Amino acid sequence: MKKQVIKFAGIALAAVLMAGTMGITSANVQAATATTQFSDVESTHWGASAITKGVSKGYVDGYMNGTFKPDASVTRAEFVKMVVSAMGLEITPANGKWFTEYVDAASKADLYVSTDFNDSEVAWTKVMTREEMARVAARAIGETTKEDDKWMYLATKAGLIKGVGIGQIAPKGLTTRAQAIVVIERILSKNTGASLDVDKYAVGSAEIAWHGTNIFTVMPEMWVTPESDVKRAGKASVEEMWNESKMTLHRRMDCGKASWTLLLLLTLLIRTIPIDSYYPISIN
Repeated sequence: MKKQVIKFAGIALAAVLMAGTMGITSANVQAATATTQFSDVESTHWGASAITKGVSKGYVDGYMNGTFKPDASVTRAEFVKMVVSAMGLEITPANGKWFTEYVDAASKADLYVSTDFNDSEVAWTKVMTREEMARVAARAIGETTKEDDKWMYLATKAGLIKGVGIGQIAPKGLTTRAQAIVVIERILSKNTGASLDVDKYAVGSAEIAWHGTNIFTVMPEMWVTPESDVKRAGKASVEEMWNESKMTLHRRMDCGKASWTLLLLLTLLIRTIPIDSYYPISIN
């Protein structure tokens, strides 16, 4: 007999299309002035404004042929170099690869820790995924967590990252130059106290990826847990008090013993359904 665990999470659907976010300066990228109109970045491009700001601030450059290559991939080293430079973190010259001093600065600022991935040239030259970008971005505004699958939730909830489609966070998607710049500009804005727009559908998807439900994103008005209770439980927020393991029941079936976990959250788009119809259910 074997246990099977199936999770179903209903996500509130709505039309919101937002391109992801990010940018870079690497060893082979040549300087371009902030006033340069890149031939491959139209004024209507979703990342045009951020790209202009990034170039003017000097943490990212265009190419000598007048292009920016907004859709080109960004490596982990390139993204970290841009974040460190944009945030004005202290850099100490170091021997080694061109990115060594930036990695050292990122480590001192807790933007990177050794458990993220190996501190090697092979690892640093790999293209950065969106979930890896989310981790660095969330740390850059002071967020912390010991749960690897929570970084995207923290980043989307803070408005640093938005969906690439309707509730699509694409955690394994690769980071582009345009995406990198947009995220970094949001980091800088957030750290100056600015309020960022939040893609709630991306937050909902990230919440499901984190702990199996989007109930806190969809139904925040249903959670009235006193802050004192949250602190007493040693949690940073009411979302962390959700214990998915306690939503499981066990029963013996004719075919043996099986465990099925079912989490249902009816969409709030159907406002005519009574509020008591919205609840998490576990069936085994």
